[in-house]
Amino acid sequence: MPKARANAKPDPGFNDLTNVFVLSSNSGATQGLLEVPKSLDVETVRQRRAHQKSRAGCDNCSLAHVIHDSAMKAHHVKIVRGGKTPVVGQDDPHRVPRLEYLRVSSLSQGLDREFWTHAIQFSFHFDYVMNAILCVAARHRASLQPGESTYVAAASNHLSRTLGRFRYEMSRPFPSMHLDAFILTSLLLHYEFWMGDDFMTPRDDTCNMHTVNALTDHLFSYCSSMKQVFLKCVPHALGQSSVCMPHIRCNSPIEFLTTMSEQKNGELRNKYRERLLRSPVSLDLLDLGDMVDSEPVRETHHELKDDTPAVSERENGGGEMAEYERAITGLSLLLSFLPNNHSQPNGELQSIDNSFVKTILPELASYILLFPVMCHGQFAFKVQQSDLRALIVLYHFYRAVGILLPSREYWWAHHRARASEQILHDWLTRQIS
Repeated sequence: MPKARANAKPDPGFNDLTNVFVLSSNSGATQGLLEVPKSLDVETVRQRRAHQKSRAGCDNCSLAHVIHDSAMKAHHVKIVRGGKTPVVGQDDPHRVPRLEYLRVSSLSQGLDREFWTHAIQFSFHFDYVMNAILCVAARHRASLQPGESTYVAAASNHLSRTLGRFRYEMSRPFPSMHLDAFILTSLLLHYEFWMGDDFMTPRDDTCNMHTVNALTDHLFSYCSSMKQVFLKCVPHALGQSSVCMPHIRCNSPIEFLTTMSEQKNGELRNKYRERLLRSPVSLDLLDLGDMVDSEPVRETHHELKDDTPAVSERENGGGEMAEYERAITGLSLLLSFLPNNHSQPNGELQSIDNSFVKTILPELASYILLFPVMCHGQFAFKVQQSDLRALIVLYHFYRAVGILLPSREYWWAHHRARASEQILHDWLTRQIS
């Protein structure tokens, strides 16, 4: 065993994910699997270790086949740098090679192919990027074949490797870490967190709705921590050359969806906002179906920016309503795209009788992925404290995700959305009643 590995610390768990941040983008381009351009100026010391032959294969090989040990064998995949990648059963879409899978499936995840092409390129130089990609790919296979435990084991193995190496990189002064590798790994870990089971308690397979707290969903506190790391650390690294930052700067889904909402249903968005922000907490807030045909309220504009003005009104003499305003404003934008019948089953495309919504699904997916990051700060703390109004917002968010996003294309969102919606509905009904 190499000396560095022998002295390595134990692999971290999900709590260590709070040291990263997430960003997403949207643009149109299609490229193949390319070599890393020399213009990226990837530091030699940060590159993957040289190929070393062994009976078990080499985890860090970037020159030929990468044949992983038992976890990699569970994937039944070989990765070839550059040219063709061996495919087992090319007529089966479930057997697309792991790295090429990420590129060709990225549009259904709300991210463009060019962005993921860069991720594939960087994976040959940074082992934690490679393992993060393989982790997400294994999670997808596990969702397609829930009875096959090898994919779950493989995903956990790759997650452990990703976190172990990424934690080490994060412990170093930030400028020493490659900015694009940091962004890509953080984004992939964000997908992993969406697919996690942290909202369920392992004891007797019961939900935490039977305890004092509604659920143990750490997604919002995790994203709040990521946002803090981003605001604190990224400015120190902006001097580096980056291929990811242009995507991030130019392709936010917020502006696009805000424009679409104003054109189609701006009044409805405003009604959702006023109802969730001003009405007292009651069971009526769990059903917003009557909002569609109600009288319009006075039109106001609320931009989703960090300097959103505060509201001086207090709720029942308690915390300031400003702590909810950003999250509710963001949620109202998402709710404005729901079909008139909020009880559409399973969120499948044929259930959304709205051709307009179908055309903006990639932008909606990007926005949904970004929403927990937008809700950083006090709102994330209120979620962890099981604040009733905050959890009502969370309930409607997960419910909208389940309705708007088709489960097959947006597989990463549905497990958490459907389970959390039911947990929150049952718990809130018990508490408010």
